[in-house]
Amino acid sequence: MKLKHKVILFMAILMIIFIAAMSYLLPTIYNVIDRQVTARLRNLVETAETGTAYYYNRYQEGELTEAEAQDAAREALRAVRFEGQEYFFVIDDTPTMILHPINPALEGENVADHQDPAGKNLFLEMVNVVRAQRAGVVDYMWPKPGETAPTPKLTYVKEFEPWGWIIGTGIWIDDLNQIKNTVLFSVLGSGAIFIMAGILISFLLLKSTVNPVKKIADITESMANGDFSKKIDVSSNDEIGQMAKSLKNMINGVIGEGQSLKNGIASPFFVADKELNVTYMNQACADLTGYSIDEVVGKMKCKDLFKSDICETSCALKKAMADGTVFIGANVTIKNKEGKEIHISADAAALKDLDGNVIGGYEIARDISHEWEIQHTVGETTEQVTSAAGEIASSAEEMATGAEQQSRQTSEVATAIEQMSETILETSKNAEEALKAAQEANKDSEEGGEIVSETIEAVRKIADSTKEVVEVLNSLSTQSEQIGQVVEVIDDIADQT
Repeated sequence: MKLKHKVILFMAILMIIFIAAMSYLLPTIYNVIDRQVTARLRNLVETAETGTAYYYNRYQEGELTEAEAQDAAREALRAVRFEGQEYFFVIDDTPTMILHPINPALEGENVADHQDPAGKNLFLEMVNVVRAQRAGVVDYMWPKPGETAPTPKLTYVKEFEPWGWIIGTGIWIDDLNQIKNTVLFSVLGSGAIFIMAGILISFLLLKSTVNPVKKIADITESMANGDFSKKIDVSSNDEIGQMAKSLKNMINGVIGEGQSLKNGIASPFFVADKELNVTYMNQACADLTGYSIDEVVGKMKCKDLFKSDICETSCALKKAMADGTVFIGANVTIKNKEGKEIHISADAAALKDLDGNVIGGYEIARDISHEWEIQHTVGETTEQVTSAAGEIASSAEEMATGAEQQSRQTSEVATAIEQMSETILETSKNAEEALKAAQEANKDSEEGGEIVSETIEAVRKIADSTKEVVEVLNSLSTQSEQIGQVVEVIDDIADQT
């Protein structure tokens, strides 16, 4: 049962107890009032008896005759009024009316046959009571002064023995009931005040005690579910306020530190309960998945957030909560809100309370999409390089075989070119000799000299080219890749010759 209901029940029980007590006490109070009224009537009658005895004593002392004493006593009682209209009356044991100040016509009359509307011989009843116990109470009906309709009345009578008088006075029952009603209304008024005070106290108690306690209970329940966003605003100076302050300090300290750790995690991070409902998610996780925090916390399970195939088969967070295993670096492919695949590396572990009971778990993720793309590209490149390396190895083997053949061919070409070079040198010498002979034979023939000079110059160039060819051929013996150049040189020489 909640504390609020306990307070309300407590106040309801108090009210029930009060009503039950009033139900018991009111009759008791009425009886007390009846006894007090009777006692008051007795005191009044005894006072009247004392006054009558005064005159009787004067008679005994000889100051007055008995008749004078009785008349004086009778007139003294006639003049007495109390409670406005109450009076004394006197009868004797016959019974004859000795004194009735309200209805003097009855004085001297025998009233033994007088009956009230209920048929009671009231004066005979008074005589019988006095004879039996010298004093007592008689109830009957008698008209009020100035009225003719009889009204219930309670009368106390007592015998003044020296003269045989019965002195009496009474109170109207409605007046007595009025007294009782006054007491009843006072009790009811007090009860109403008590009830209103109880309601007010309950309200204040609920406001100052139950409501703050409920706030604290709601906040602690939210914290148990992983929601630390609510703040305690209880500021009273009583024990509840001290408890709230201590709880607030604890949140700002221990739990606040945990919150700072959670808020300080830059990587995507979320917390889930045992049913895998997301109870906390930081902004980095919201940015990763494309969902806002309000869309997720308390509304989605982690499998709906990440939409990964392993959520149903090998969920790291579920395993961590099941056996306490800490998972580090689990590579997972998820889909964001727009359906885009994202590659992440996830760490998962269980959350436990102070008793060691698993209450949930958490997961920290890292977006490795860029790294995954690099690894994927490197893998493809490695495969391509491996394939190309095989092809290169095969080509190298073929080139080695071709290079050996080219080396043999180069040696043969070099030998042929050396022979051609010797022939060219011999031709050059013959040309020089021919030039000298031509100069001597025809010094005047400038044109022939120029031609011969040009021929000699051409032959020299050929000789220089031949040397270059020899050098190139020597180099080609170790670098077969220059064969093309040699072939071009040979073509140039062939063109010149």
